[in-house]
Formats: sequence, structure tokens, C-alpha cells
Amino acid sequence: LEPAGRHEEAAAILGGLPQAHPDYPVAQREMLFALEEAGDRQRLVEEAERVRREVGSAEGGDDAARSAAAAAELVLAAAAGADGRTD
Repeated sequence: LEPAGRHEEAAAILGGLPQAHPDYPVAQREMLFALEEAGDRQRLVEEAERVRREVGSAEGGDDAARSAAAAAELVLAAAAGADGRTD
């Protein structure tokens, strides 16, 4: 889906993966990337906040969870910078 430019559809599929699935953190990270490509900033920020809540911080968990959390934190930091916030 990604190579075909179907980013919204890819994000929906990746975001629908159950939390119990072993690839859940990786899917959440890839979902954020797909939303970024789709240009849906509001949904991207909402999903990044959810991923951060569900996956945790970039300092805990395994490599996949840390990677997903780091992606969420980057999205949120970029959004805050775009809004002129520094929190």
C-alpha cells in the first residue's frame, strides 16, 4: 500500500493490529510514518499521543517499543514546534 501512495489505508490497517500481537509496536511506528506521508497532521498528533500512552516511553520496553515511543515523541515534538510551543 505504501509504494502505491495509499498511506491512509496503510495507516488504518497498521493501526488496527491488536495490542497483543508481537509486531504491535513496529506496526504503530509504521502507522505514524504512513500518517505523516498522508499529511493528516491532526490525526498524526492524536495517534502519536495514543502510541505514547500505550507503548510507553522511549526509555522502557524492548527495542521495538522504544522505537515506536521515540517516533511518537518526535511527532509530538515537531507538532509542538510547528505550533510555537516548547513544552
